Amino acid sequence: MRTLSAITMLTVLVGCVVSPDKEGGVYEITDHTVTIRGAYSLDGTAAKPTPAMVEQAKGICPKATYLSATPFDEWTMLYLFRC
Repeated sequence: MRTLSAITMLTVLVGCVVSPDKEGGVYEITDHTVTIRGAYSLDGTAAKPTPAMVEQAKGICPKATYLSATPFDEWTMLYLFRC
């Protein structure tokens, strides 16, 4: 029974962890910027886009560079990229 409980808890914990290389949802595209909505960083101390988010922005705007992050709600950030 303890083994089953341990396996269940481990499965729940793994399911809740954000992938360090997860894409975000494209939130807004303008002539000069791309905004991607994504999760806070894994450590919760600094908001940084994942490499997948950077590549996602570059797929929309090949010269995209990361500018800043703004809290959207308690779980997500808006990551702003300049074209």
